[in-house]
Amino acid sequence: MDVRLGTILLSLYCSSEAGQEPNSDNAKEERLPHSAAENQVIVMVDKDFNSVNMKSLTGKTKRKVSEKTLRHRETCARMYDRLIHGLVEIPPEAIRGSSTLETGDRTKAHAICTQVFSHRDDWLNEPGLRLMDFYHLMKDDVRLLCWLARRRLIANRLQCNKGGCVDQLYLIRDTGSPDGWTWRCDSCQNKRSIRHRSIFTHCDMNIRTATQILYLWSVGHPSNLIPCDTDTSIQDTNDWLYCIREVCRETNSELKERIGGLQEDGDAASYCRVVEVDECMFTCWLEDPLVGPTVKEIWLIGGVERGTERTFLARCPHNNRDAFSLVPVIREYVKPGTAVITDDWEGYSPLSQLPEGYLHYVTGRTRGARESEQGAVHIQTVIGHWSHWKRHFESLNGTKVEEFETRLDEYLWRMRHSKAILQSFCYSVTLLFEV
Repeated sequence: MDVRLGTILLSLYCSSEAGQEPNSDNAKEERLPHSAAENQVIVMVDKDFNSVNMKSLTGKTKRKVSEKTLRHRETCARMYDRLIHGLVEIPPEAIRGSSTLETGDRTKAHAICTQVFSHRDDWLNEPGLRLMDFYHLMKDDVRLLCWLARRRLIANRLQCNKGGCVDQLYLIRDTGSPDGWTWRCDSCQNKRSIRHRSIFTHCDMNIRTATQILYLWSVGHPSNLIPCDTDTSIQDTNDWLYCIREVCRETNSELKERIGGLQEDGDAASYCRVVEVDECMFTCWLEDPLVGPTVKEIWLIGGVERGTERTFLARCPHNNRDAFSLVPVIREYVKPGTAVITDDWEGYSPLSQLPEGYLHYVTGRTRGARESEQGAVHIQTVIGHWSHWKRHFESLNGTKVEEFETRLDEYLWRMRHSKAILQSFCYSVTLLFEV
């Protein structure tokens, strides 16, 4: 802070303490406590605690900064802090006597990082990994291992179990390993790969390249360009992508989120949430080596919760849309007590008779603009989501017949976790691999 400006602010503060109001704008000063004196922020407020525009020493009014500029500055500050301190907060200097790779032990560490994620919110509430952050992550193998171990994609520590030995394994550098690091027991000289019991055991490439492909997949990079962009073979890339899609398929049911229900406790009013439900047919063409291009038709059912925009999207069982197929899906994804709005398709008629206590409202089968007499009973919100879902579904065009089921499961998984794909995938891996 400029010395002259600090002097002026100090004089304003002293005058207000003495009962004298400042000459300009009846303003007085409040100091916000802060541990670092050089980072103290001085805020000028009036007697009603409203912020006062500070004037420069020349007497000109300071130009008002827009909210967009402020958000940009905050983003740049966060980016600078993350680049300086590292994604996994590795100390700038090695700490002598430490026993983890993260805190400085590069020769014989009993663990990779000091703490690992343990709760679901640790993964899902984590900020997204931007391209610039990922670039710096790939430049340092130690930082990469810490990032993987903290999210439990690889084991953070291992114990020897060869011939009755129960000693702790230590992480050492190994030039003979494709990953550059190996777990080793000092007692029996037993060695373990750093990808032991992890998802990377199903991958024939090194961990750095596999992580690059995983990140490109999470941001929606075209799969046909990944081999060229990562300098890997088409077969190795397809095998690794197939393993990633298998994780999506296996965890589709575990990570589903039910929408609707009654309003949470704590709000003054208690009312049921409204969910619009509709079904739609999706089509794509597939490559069949026997008969050539063929058209595949899939019935999907989706729902949107009003107010929160939370959604669900699922396949209609047996590719039918009768009551025996639609009602079980709604009971699986919509909480009891919800007000459900559908069209007049007969497959939804049993909803009002279920023990879940659904309030079923029916609207006409209109696909155009909402009519004025419809009022609040309409499904235009979920109809608007179909265009978004179909736009992503077009990426399945040209898929091989034998790959369609896994690609469809991947598509449904992406639509459910579209706001945090990489974070949700890292959490999904922990449900299948115990490291």
